[in-house]
Formats: sequence, C-alpha cells, structure tokens
Amino acid sequence: MRAGIRKALIENIPKLKDCYEPTVPNKKTIKPYAVIVQGEDADNEGDVIGFRRIINIWLYEKRTTFNKLDELTKEVIETLDFKTITDNTSNEVFTCIYEGAVGQDVIDEEWEAIIRCLRFSVIALDDKDDITSDRWVEALSKYTKDLLEIESYKDNWKKNFIAPCCLWRTTNIENKRINYHLIEITKTMKCHVVSKNKDEIIKLLEALETKLIIDKRVRLREDKNMYLTLVSVVEDRESDMFTTGQLTVIFKMIGKIKREGPIMNAIYNSGNLR
Repeated sequence: MRAGIRKALIENIPKLKDCYEPTVPNKKTIKPYAVIVQGEDADNEGDVIGFRRIINIWLYEKRTTFNKLDELTKEVIETLDFKTITDNTSNEVFTCIYEGAVGQDVIDEEWEAIIRCLRFSVIALDDKDDITSDRWVEALSKYTKDLLEIESYKDNWKKNFIAPCCLWRTTNIENKRINYHLIEITKTMKCHVVSKNKDEIIKLLEALETKLIIDKRVRLREDKNMYLTLVSVVEDRESDMFTTGQLTVIFKMIGKIKREGPIMNAIYNSGNLR
C-alpha cells in the first residue's frame, strides 16, 4: 500500500524530491520530500464492509515561507484524495480520503525544515467486476443510478471507484411462510452515498429517500411484473459513508414456493372398475 502511494506522489508531483520510509531521511536529505507512516487498521465491527486504514504523510519543506508548504499540501491532496490507486507490489487497489492536517506545523531549526502532517484514510477497493448474484441489489442499484445519475456499486466498492456515487448491499434476510404455496421474503438493505461535498451527500440522500417513499416499490425485473415493496427507510447522516452506510431500507416481496416432486409419466390400469 505504501509503495502505491509513494509511486502516485512521485509521478504526479515533480517538485517532490522523494518519498521515504520513516527511518531513511536525515538532516542532509534534499527537500521537499515526504515520509509515509502507516497507522492502525480501523476496528470494523458489526455491520460494515471493507477496511479503513490510517496513513499519515509528513511533508518536509525548506525553512523559508509557508506558501511553498501550502502548495505542496494542495498537490498531495489533489493526487490522493478520492483517487483510485493500485499497488503492484502488494496487488492492492484502494482509494485515499483526506481527513485533514494533524496538529500544528512544526519548525525544526536543526533540520532547517518546516513540517506538516496530513492524515488520510485508506479504503480497500474490490478488484473484481461490478456484478452481483443478488437481484434485489441489482434492481436497487439501477433504480438509484437512473434517479440520481451517479455511479451505483453492488455489494463492495470496486476498482473503477468514482465519486459522487452510491452502493447497495444486503445485510439481513428473513423468510416467512404464508401458506402452502407462498412465502414472504424480507430483506434489510444498506445504501452508502459518497461524495467529497457533505451538502451534496445530504441532497442525494434526501432525493433518494423521498423518491422511495413516494414510489413505495421498486421493480425487481424488467421482464416480469415483480416488485419490491418498501417497508421502512431510516437515515443516519452521521454514519460512515464508506464502511457503514447512511440509509437502512427494508423491502419485502411475496414469492412462490418451488416444490419438486416425482413426475408422472404414465398411468396403467386393467380396465376394470371395482
């Protein structure tokens, strides 16, 4: 992962002399340069997807003015924030989300440097194609993409990640028998809405939630008259947009119970009634 970030920074920021591991630079190292420090993985417990890892990038600039450090900061953010990065060394695909600067800038007189720490969250991306065997996820993904006109992913974040976007996944399934022939299927679905802009996230969430409530159902298949009926929708704007998702939506559908029995090929009798 660090190798992929290092490669992205060096290739996209010509003024950056190099990008190092923490133990490599010394007083004589030519500036400006960056140091990548990997933090702990987030403790993803419960109903979440993927993983979140913290990366701190320390920028070292000559002790002149802070304008150059500001320019370097801007270029680092533009290079990494919400961009898809591939690390060929570890075969990982991920995106970085800028979380802000850590603490105050440091002036190191001994090293003749001004130093700033930038924090990023690293989100894993699935290297597989964006397909799913869950027809409910497929239907809701299409419904949302047509409504909001943004990319809609299925089950996991994919390598072609681009924001703004959303993701649908199933978190719970309940089956209840109605009678000998029919069954009621209920699924709890999670929708993640992602954007750099918080106001845009709120706007997209409100548009989707309102349309679901008005429509009350979503078509499951284009070739058949089958619909998912809305049971409830709950919004939590403070939930993490990548790992948890902001919308919890429950749908239900009535289905037929498939029964397989022996097939009668022929009936034989003696022709006599008794």
